[in-house]
Amino acid sequence: MTSYAELATTTNFSFLRGASNPEDFVGRAILLGHTGIGIADRNTLAGVVRAYGALQDLRREGLPAPQKVREGSGPGEYAWIIDGKSREWADFSDAIKARAESFTLLAGTRLVFMDGTPDIIAYPENRAGWARLCANAVFVERICCRIAPIFS
Repeated sequence: MTSYAELATTTNFSFLRGASNPEDFVGRAILLGHTGIGIADRNTLAGVVRAYGALQDLRREGLPAPQKVREGSGPGEYAWIIDGKSREWADFSDAIKARAESFTLLAGTRLVFMDGTPDIIAYPENRAGWARLCANAVFVERICCRIAPIFS
């Protein structure tokens, strides 16, 4: 069987662009036998954190972790929701754990420009690359927050 990895996956953190959450993408890719997945949300690194957490849970337990959701209005009021996938995947948890061990998660972002420049998908290779990408993202966000009220 040939190896396959989707390299330009957009999660629901790319508003109006992506549909599924990163946890679902990672779990489904492992079930389908993919060797990896590249998460590249639009101008953000938000989906990467959830995808990494989901992969760690699958490597450790072989099942998706329960989701923590807010319940009530006070601080610390939350509930744990056990996903229906846990019941479906229980019979395959050992196989999922084995596949997750060799699964590769590429973390990056899709840089989208307003001037018509083609999109760039950036996957940093080292710590220095991550530092430049994160600094650039913070710089752009600060400029947009200052400029946005002028145009609204």
